[in-house]
Amino acid sequence: MLTAQRYSFWVGLLSLPAMFLCYILDWEQLFASLAVVASILIAFGFGSLRSLSTYQYTLWIIAAIVCGLTYPAAFLQWGSVDLRNPWLILIVVQIIMFGMGTQMSYHDFIGIKTMGRGVLVGVVCQFSIMPIAGYLLTRVFTFEPEIAAGIILIGSCSSGLASNVMVYLARANLAL
Repeated sequence: MLTAQRYSFWVGLLSLPAMFLCYILDWEQLFASLAVVASILIAFGFGSLRSLSTYQYTLWIIAAIVCGLTYPAAFLQWGSVDLRNPWLILIVVQIIMFGMGTQMSYHDFIGIKTMGRGVLVGVVCQFSIMPIAGYLLTRVFTFEPEIAAGIILIGSCSSGLASNVMVYLARANLAL
């Protein structure tokens, strides 16, 4: 497996100059295909590099972004299933959050009790720095009042699902 990862990493790296050439020659289809293949090969091959293998998940995220930006239609509908359906999104979010919750135990919450200062700092920062940052963004980019209010409110909300998934994958303190 390690050998396959090494080969895929080097093939992915060697395809980068070919991508650059396709970009210069304005061969869009070949460039798009090479971008997807190279990003997937590099993400897969990054696991073979002992010192950088912890960044492999990040490269898989980048590969998914490259795929989504290159071929967006493939991520909008699968067969007769519309992936933009709000009910589908709601169900998937609930399943993920339930899965995160099943990983926590009573001892996780006891650990939070001993870390009172850190929790307090996090709460204060969430409800002071984040709304202020949202307000500053609305002033810098001069949004309409309705959109500005939404950005400030989103800044006040906890980050939720994405951060929980990242914390779980990093094997950090999920209860926080």
